[in-house]
Formats: sequence, C-alpha cells, structure tokens
Amino acid sequence: MIRLNHKAKYLIAIALIINSLSAGAQIDVVPVTGDKAPDQFEGFYYALPKTIVRIEVWVDETEQLRGPFTDYAGRMLGITDVIKNNGRSYAIKGFSLSTYQEADPATIYFVRMPLKGNVALDLVLNQDATLRSLQTFAVDPKKKNMAKPASSQKLQTFATIAMPDIVEKIDTIVTRITIDTITFEKITFPKTYIDKSPEQKARQAADFILKLEEDRQRLISGFQEVNYSMESIKYMNEQIKELQNEYLALFKGKSRSIANRYTYIFVPEPGSENIPTVLFKYDKNRGILDKNSADGEPVTIQFSTYGKTTELKKHHTSRQSANRVALGVHYRIPEKALFEIRKGSDLAAENEFLVSQLGVVSFLPSKGVSFIEVHPQTGSLLRIKME
Repeated sequence: MIRLNHKAKYLIAIALIINSLSAGAQIDVVPVTGDKAPDQFEGFYYALPKTIVRIEVWVDETEQLRGPFTDYAGRMLGITDVIKNNGRSYAIKGFSLSTYQEADPATIYFVRMPLKGNVALDLVLNQDATLRSLQTFAVDPKKKNMAKPASSQKLQTFATIAMPDIVEKIDTIVTRITIDTITFEKITFPKTYIDKSPEQKARQAADFILKLEEDRQRLISGFQEVNYSMESIKYMNEQIKELQNEYLALFKGKSRSIANRYTYIFVPEPGSENIPTVLFKYDKNRGILDKNSADGEPVTIQFSTYGKTTELKKHHTSRQSANRVALGVHYRIPEKALFEIRKGSDLAAENEFLVSQLGVVSFLPSKGVSFIEVHPQTGSLLRIKME
C-alpha cells in the first residue's frame, strides 16, 4: 500500500486532468522557464517531484565524573580501576539513509486549458499551492446555482445557574490573658562542631561498604536463621547491592551515556557524481563539528549512477528536437544510484535509491491519452490508457 503525503498527492491528480476530458480534447503543456513570456492561455501549474536524501547519524556521548574519594580507593578498598579525571568522549554508532520527495522548482509546467462551451472546472490545491485534484464536467446553462443565505439563529441567552448571593465572612478577634510571672532555671550544654577531613569521610564510607558486603553475605548464607521467601531474599540482596554501588561510586567515579541523533540533508544533482561532499567533521573528544571546522575527521557522502537511462537520454534528445505543435503531460523516468557514507577513507554506510532528477523528463502525446496515473515518489508513469 502506497501512502501519499500532502506534497505528493498532486501528482496523482494528473490522472483526473486527462480522464475528465473527452477523448478528443487536447492537453497542451509548456515548461515554465524564466526566459519565456507569460502565457496568454488560461490554465494551471504543476511540478514533478525531486528526490532528497536524509542522513541520520547516531552518536553516543559518554561523560566521566571523578569520585570525591578516588585518591583513597586503592589504600582503603584495594580498587585500581577508577576514573581519575573528568571528561567526555564520543563514538559514532551508526548511519541511516532514506529519501523523501518535494516539488522540484526546475520542473514546473503550465497546462493550457482551452475550455469552451458549458464546461466547469473543479480545482483543489494544497497549502503550498500544489495540485491536489482537478475535475471538469458539463453544466446546464439553464440551471443556475443560487446562493442560499445562512439560516439565522436566535442568540442563545446565558444559562441560568443557581448561585447563592450571600457569602460567609469571618472576623478575627484577639483576646489577651495575663498570668503571673514564673521563674525557672535554664541549663545550657555548649557544643562545638568540627568538619571531618576528606580521609575521615573516605574511611567512614569504606567501612560502610565493607559492612554492607558482610550483611549481604550473611543474608545469602542464611546466617540470620530467618525463613525468608526466595523473592524477599532476592529483593533485599538487590537493594544492598544498589546501595553498595552508590557508595563505591564515591571511590570509582561515575559514567553515563547519552544517545544523540543528528540529521543531514543531501540533494543529488546531475553532474556531481563521484564527488565527495562533506557532511560534518568528527572528533572523539569533541563530537560532531561543523563541516568547515579546521579540526576533526571529515565524514562525506558521494553517489554514483548505474547508467540505466544513458541510452534513453540519447533517444529522448532526438525525440525532443523534432518540431511538435503541442506537448502532453510531462513525467519522469528515474535513475538508480548508489550512495556511500565515508568516515575518512573508511566506508561507514551505503544504500541504493531511485533518484528522480538524475533520470529523464519525458512527455506524453497531447492527444489520445484518456487516463494516466503517476507514481508519487518518482513522478514516473504507473498506469496509462490511450484511445
């Protein structure tokens, strides 16, 4: 099942253009270029789709934090695998290539509509002025559509809601009562607080870690001689280990990873085959950098075509040079291309796509075509009926 977005629906509407006219009608289509004078005919515009390549990059960002008691990890706990310095590191985990379509400003066409007689036109456009649907139908001149005035409705009054008109008000009254003075003795115990040294704090944390490990071993070995259920023992063991890991992080440090996604757009144009284009630059300590940065390793994209339409282009050039009174609806014949993503000189990802603008733009006869259906992704012919 083919799903159409609002930018591609207008291509299918070309089928309505030809199917709705009589078999003897003529469709005259002219390309819209800047060097042509404004057309004196009535009509409308449509465009062919252009293929855009979307590149998504997944980058893992790892942040490392040094623990406050790292200097005492080896002496108090015998731990050597610790984070000694704060820092960040980046690693590219993968690429994803996909395509989408948008209207190509280089392939806009004007359809001349010499509508004569009692023929009406039903035209629907999208928000971006692309064609959604078009239909022509005969009308009876004796019948006229009369506009019906909108039925007047009496303005509704506000709903009646029962609400009390009285609210409660509370005043504050203060009464003072005097009692005879009573004398008593007050004894004060002065206290002095001294901050612990980092080594004292580290020793306290290390003792607590060892105590937790001792308690966990007693729980597992059944030293408490309490008939706990298996679920209870498992839960208590997990809670002790979680608390133990939190205290161990004070000595070993912490690290966390964040998955970042970056999106880049690439437009393949004819004549740029096998030419690398820098998307961005990458540094393991700084992550994704701008493509114009002096630092980092370049990540590039390039494409090559399979030459499926090479001979067709030669034939179409000869056909196009013939003198023709009128041209029909224009459509695309796409070219297949291979896209490669390289990190430095290493191949990181590749994929194949049909690319509309790398192929050929051809045209149908202006007469004899009663139905045409266009593929929404490439603008190529999907179905055609000729009489």
